Amino acid sequence: MSDTSGDNDTLASIPDEAVFCLMPHNTERTSPTTSFDPALIPRADILGQIVKLICREDEISSSSNEVRQLNSKLTLRGMGGLGKTTLAAIAVSLKDIRSAFDCILWLNLGSYFKGGTTNRNNLDYDMYLDCLRNLCCQLNLSPDKFLQCGEAFIQPGDSRVMKGVKIIQGMERSKNDMCRMLDGLKVLIVLDDVWSNDDVELFNFGERMSSSFSILLTTRMLDQDPSVDSNYIKSSCFDVDLLTVDQAIYLFFVEAGISCSVEKDDEIINRIIKKCGNLPLSVRMMGRLIKSHRKFNDGAEMS
Repeated sequence: MSDTSGDNDTLASIPDEAVFCLMPHNTERTSPTTSFDPALIPRADILGQIVKLICREDEISSSSNEVRQLNSKLTLRGMGGLGKTTLAAIAVSLKDIRSAFDCILWLNLGSYFKGGTTNRNNLDYDMYLDCLRNLCCQLNLSPDKFLQCGEAFIQPGDSRVMKGVKIIQGMERSKNDMCRMLDGLKVLIVLDDVWSNDDVELFNFGERMSSSFSILLTTRMLDQDPSVDSNYIKSSCFDVDLLTVDQAIYLFFVEAGISCSVEKDDEIINRIIKKCGNLPLSVRMMGRLIKSHRKFNDGAEMS
């Protein structure tokens, strides 16, 4: 597995959202930076499998002996706080993956449903168009095809069923337009924090592309079953697990600002890690709490 260094023009750009995800937590999200969070856990075993599944070689068809392009999907599945988004961000930053695609795109689908602004758990027409405009911006393409709001083609007197049919037809037309814009490019799209199975198919542009297309998605949904995805030549699911004890201790040390060479009470640290359940989010929060407490005590002593 290669690292993220290097300025090779042949490498696909790292999506801004991925870069922001890997930045130190106290860094302003104004513009991307190459300064990555030192507390990132490599988790090389998982990343190795992601690279292997995403960077697959075009297969040889046994019947025609011709190379065929692949349309594949990899799901990173698990409860909140396990670091699925971070793993996806690290993965798309690796040279191995960046060299396998012409462009890497990123959408945070969960952002449309958080904050209590909607009771939905899947994208409506206007949300979908907003996603497509986002993709156009990442591709430096004009979003003009995706400016029409959902009410534009609804007529007075349309029944509820007819409105639903027209919305579905509008989304399908927009999907076809995006397929044509992407066709000819080798594309990887990351769908972060997926809440609905139906949303994934809205972004399966590869079914109408002549070039290869892959989806890497993160989700808390346990019903994401790759065995039912007939639209993908390759569909895999990886269940992200808790940190090992060594990984959790390393993360705690970095977040707490404690040097590994400093003498410390291993029993207390092990108890803290156990209380956190080896969950990355909990370990991070506890480490930062300890760091803040140490800074407060140091300041009180100085005063």
